[in-house]
Amino acid sequence: MATTINEKRIQVKVDADLKMDVDRVLNSLGINQTTLITALYKRVAASGGVPFDLQMTERERLTNQLLSTTSQLPVLDLTTDDNALEAWFDEA
Repeated sequence: MATTINEKRIQVKVDADLKMDVDRVLNSLGINQTTLITALYKRVAASGGVPFDLQMTERERLTNQLLSTTSQLPVLDLTTDDNALEAWFDEA
């Protein structure tokens, strides 16, 4: 697809799984990536800012806090055969 004088191509790198998830949503909405990005750019230009909240959700914040806290804990190496481990879980 050739660009005209008034068009500029932009390229971004995103996680492959995220792209697939977004593509699935866009397909169900009947729009493509170009339409979405153009709509986003128009809203940014019209509002003078990002048109949505860029803060973590409560769940994301708590998950981040948990991961941060547990990353400080020492890691113990638990080695056992699968049958013994499964039997131990069955006892609980």
